[in-house]
Amino acid sequence: MKVIVLLSIFIGFSSKAYSQKEELKRFYKCFGIMVRDVPESYTEGRNLLSQIKSGKITGTQACMMIFDRATLNDEGEVLKLSSSNSSVDTGPRGYSIVGKSVLKTFNDFHRTWFNSIDFSRSVATFELATPEVMDAGDNAFYLTRALFTQQAFSSIVTSDEPLVAIRKSNRSDPRAGRHLKNRNRGFKIVKGYYIDKNLPDNEKFDAYYPPLIPMGEFVGIKKKPSYTVEDVFRYEKSYKRALPPGKKDIELSAHFGGGIVGSQTYFLLNNGMPQHSFTDGGISLHRRWSKELISDLLCRDLPVIRTTDAIKYVDTSGKSELPFRSGISCMQCHATMDPLTRVNRGMVYARSAQGGSLSQGARFSFVHNYPADLPRNHHDDTWPDEKDLNYYRRPHEGKLYYRTIEGELIEQNFEGHSELGRLLAGEINSQMNDLYYCAAKRYLNLFTGLEISFFDPGDINAPKLNSKDKELLSSIKKLGNHLKTHQSQRELIKEIIGSELFLKED
Repeated sequence: MKVIVLLSIFIGFSSKAYSQKEELKRFYKCFGIMVRDVPESYTEGRNLLSQIKSGKITGTQACMMIFDRATLNDEGEVLKLSSSNSSVDTGPRGYSIVGKSVLKTFNDFHRTWFNSIDFSRSVATFELATPEVMDAGDNAFYLTRALFTQQAFSSIVTSDEPLVAIRKSNRSDPRAGRHLKNRNRGFKIVKGYYIDKNLPDNEKFDAYYPPLIPMGEFVGIKKKPSYTVEDVFRYEKSYKRALPPGKKDIELSAHFGGGIVGSQTYFLLNNGMPQHSFTDGGISLHRRWSKELISDLLCRDLPVIRTTDAIKYVDTSGKSELPFRSGISCMQCHATMDPLTRVNRGMVYARSAQGGSLSQGARFSFVHNYPADLPRNHHDDTWPDEKDLNYYRRPHEGKLYYRTIEGELIEQNFEGHSELGRLLAGEINSQMNDLYYCAAKRYLNLFTGLEISFFDPGDINAPKLNSKDKELLSSIKKLGNHLKTHQSQRELIKEIIGSELFLKED
């Protein structure tokens, strides 16, 4: 009897020891991923290690305590902590050191969701001042803000606010080292050419002073302040067609609805058409935008429909002016890209004027949406086989033609970027889950390294999955469905950290 009791105690002790070891492993791993350091380097890390060892908290609870250090306050800044509290780590401005690290880790991670993050490689004609007025990373801010303010995850495609980083710098002059110094004619951003050639050089230009993207330590995210540039094309006759008649000003912080999908930056990075050019419904469309949107937010590569879905759009008469209409392999991509990007028919990528015959001044790129002041025509009901020179002035309607990773065909009309965002979020068509599956896939990969490609299982070219891949895909769908229900990235991350997959080793 005594032997049995001792054996029971030994078994219980071994089980507790194993559990504690597992919880410590869980904490070490999540801390390394989120803070990119070891817990022993921080007062908070050491304290949490002690609490795990004493059995007061689990590894998952400790992980989420570290995660919550990056919570953004009502002003959009990471939490500040009292320097008198010896149990926390604070920086010179009072911000949580751990919180800033976690914030940056996830924002860096969110930037990896997007294929295009560099203006110099993405805007058709790169302008030196564009990165000083537009932040190429602001699409990641929608994800980061939702994560650390507990906004609904769907806000990444339903918000109507432009965002900007909050950065802290010791620079007394925020324009130092920028192209837009606005101090002399060589670095002024101007409204047009010489005002009067008889004036001294330093008076020949009519300058404006747009707010610049902040530089310094990344500590938060806020709504981008409004700034209107009046008469942006002054004296630039060749550019005036880019604006509607009678319009003389541009709102540099304009947002077109739909969170990421209606962001000026997202359009600039992915527009794929020359500046000051207009869509015509046929050859000239912003197809690159469609392609990247499907990749960035739905984790899919074209084509995303079956050949049997595309065949009805193939022109067999030989009368179409569009060369791609005659091939089914071409139409398998175009049948998704073209109708989707019709929502962008009024979007115009433009650039500001610059002053002087010797290229003084600096230009920046921006976007505006030409108003729909003409009615629909047959191009909006069928495939437009002929150019429509007024296409960009018609209602901003589009269509999502897409097979989900569950094989469901989505053929849904929408109007405007806001409605497209709601469609992607599953608010218009409940079969749209891929936004959530894609997010679950990316977060799971961050925390476990596990990866799998998304595809339509009913496609003739769909890969055959082994049992391990099937299990992984099932886990991703489960996580994604939970995310769609509770709309909390924090809960998604907590579920991943607490799962067996998190500690599983191949």
